[in-house]
Amino acid sequence: MAGSAAVMYILISRLSGAELLGQYSLAFAWINLAGAFASFGVSEFVMREIGRAESDAGIFFGNGLLIALVTTSVASGLILILSHFPGYDVELIRALMYGTLALWPIVVTEICRGTFLALRRADLVMIIALVDTSLILTINVYLLTHGHGIAALMLTVAAGKTASCTLALLFYSKVVGFNRIEFSVDRCREFIGPISAFGASRILGIFSQRLNIIMLSFWTSATTIGLYASATKIMELMVILPSIFAQVLLPRIAHAFATQDRPDTTYGPEFHLLFSLTIPLGGGVIIFADRIIALLFGDAFTGSVVILRILALFFLIEVLDTMLSTLNKGAGRQSQDVRYFCLHPVMNAIFNLFLIPLAGGVGAAIGRIAGGLSSTLVRLAYPAISMRWWPFIRTPAGVTLVAAGAVWMLLPEVSWIVAAAGYIALTGAALYGVQHLTSVFASQRKNER
Repeated sequence: MAGSAAVMYILISRLSGAELLGQYSLAFAWINLAGAFASFGVSEFVMREIGRAESDAGIFFGNGLLIALVTTSVASGLILILSHFPGYDVELIRALMYGTLALWPIVVTEICRGTFLALRRADLVMIIALVDTSLILTINVYLLTHGHGIAALMLTVAAGKTASCTLALLFYSKVVGFNRIEFSVDRCREFIGPISAFGASRILGIFSQRLNIIMLSFWTSATTIGLYASATKIMELMVILPSIFAQVLLPRIAHAFATQDRPDTTYGPEFHLLFSLTIPLGGGVIIFADRIIALLFGDAFTGSVVILRILALFFLIEVLDTMLSTLNKGAGRQSQDVRYFCLHPVMNAIFNLFLIPLAGGVGAAIGRIAGGLSSTLVRLAYPAISMRWWPFIRTPAGVTLVAAGAVWMLLPEVSWIVAAAGYIALTGAALYGVQHLTSVFASQRKNER
C-alpha cells in the first residue's frame, strides 16, 4: 500500500496539485485509522505465535480471522459516523464510504502476510504487494487523466485490495492449507488478551501517523495538508526499511527470548546493518530535501522542503524506537510497550495544538519529533533487556556526519546528482571499510586467545 500510495501522491501532485493531494491524503488518513482498528493487532499476534509454533499455524490463523471479523465490522461503522463530524464535503464522505469496502480485504491480507513472514515466505508477500500496486496504479492513472475525483479513486483501492486478498488466500491454501484452519470461541477468548495489547499498539501507531493530517484539516486548507502529506509520504517510505527489519526479526527475537539467548548477541549483525542503512539515508534526505521534493512533486511544493528535513530527523528517532518496541513485543511485554507508546500521540497532539495554528505543516512536523522522542526515551529507560545501542549507532553516525559535511560544501560547485552519487559512495565505502577492519581485528583477538 505504501508503494502504490507514494506513486499516487506523485501523480496527483503533478496532474492536479496540492489541493487534491490534500483531500486524497485526508481520506487515506481516516481509512488507515479504521484499518488499524479493524486489524486490531491480529496479524502481529499471528506472526509472533506462528514463529514460536509453526505446526499450530491453522489455529492462530482461523481464530485470528474470527476476531478480525468482529473488529472490522465495528470499524466500518465507526469511520462512517466519525467522518461526518468535521463537516467534510459530500464527495469526501462518499470516498470514505467506498474506502470502508477495502477494510475486510486489507485485514485478511495482513493476517496472511503475517503468516507468510513467520514461515519465511517473504517472496509471497512481495508477489501480493506487486499485484496490489499494479492494479491500483493502472486503474487510478486512467481515472486521474480522465478527470475523475477522489470517490472513484477510493473505489479503485477497494477493488484492488479485494483482488490482492483473493491472491493471498490462494497462497495460504498452498502453503498451509485451509483444512488446518480451526475456529473456537474458547481459543478466541484465550487470544483476545494478547491480541488486544498488539491491537492497542497498532491503533496508537497508526493514530500517531495520521493524527497530524487529521488535525491539520481542522485549522488549515487542503493545500497545506497536501504540502505536509508530500513530505510525510517520503518519510513513510523511509520508515518501511526499519519496519521490514522489525517484522523479520520479531519471530526470531521471540524465539531468542524463549531459548534464553540474548538478542543483541544473536542478531547483532542485523542491528549493525539496520543502522548502517538508515542513518546515512536520513542524512542524505536532510541534505537533498529540496532536490527530492522538486524531482518528485514539482517546484510548486517548495513549502514541503523544511517539513521533509524535520521529518528526516524524526525518522532517525523512529528507527531506534521501532527496534526497542520489537524487543518488548518479542519478550512478551506488549502490554508495557503499549503504555510506553501512549506518550507518542499524546505529546504529538499537545504540541500540535500550539504549533499547527502558528506554523501549519512545519508545526505538525515538530509535533512528530516531540511524540517520537518521548516514547523512545521511555523505552530506553525501561527496556526489555539491557542493551548498549551506541556501538551499533556510532560508526554510521560518524561516517554520515563526515560525508554530509563534505557533500554540503561541494553542493554549490557540482550538480546535485554528482553530489548525491558522491555521498552514497563515501558512506558506502567508509562503512564497508570500517566493518571489514572491525572483523579483521575481532578475528585476530580471537586467534590470540
